[in-house]
Amino acid sequence: MLTIVFTVLFYYRSISVYLSIPSPAIEDGMAKLNCWQMLQCGRQPGGVKVTEWGVCPAAESGTHDGTHDGEFRGRVCWQVPGTFCDDNMQGDFAHKAVKCTHCDFFLAVEREEGDNFHLIP
Repeated sequence: MLTIVFTVLFYYRSISVYLSIPSPAIEDGMAKLNCWQMLQCGRQPGGVKVTEWGVCPAAESGTHDGTHDGEFRGRVCWQVPGTFCDDNMQGDFAHKAVKCTHCDFFLAVEREEGDNFHLIP
């Protein structure tokens, strides 16, 4: 049942992305941003929030490194347990999927990657 929900959610989001305005980063030839760069969470190595909250697991090496041309897991943060949203630690993808798929960063990556986007790499 969970697979069906994610499949429907993925196709719904994909259709809405095609109706969206293209990402300025891609149009201007700028580098693709990692989540900590766009969201300014301060949890990347050396970031201002590391002492308080620790380094974000998306900003460290692990499964899915380099997906969508990101640094470490910085462009697939929705797949990384322990990332923060609204100053709250999130669980695994199954628990944070709905929130993540409405996130501005997620939508930007989906738009930038187009047909190469991977919800679950």
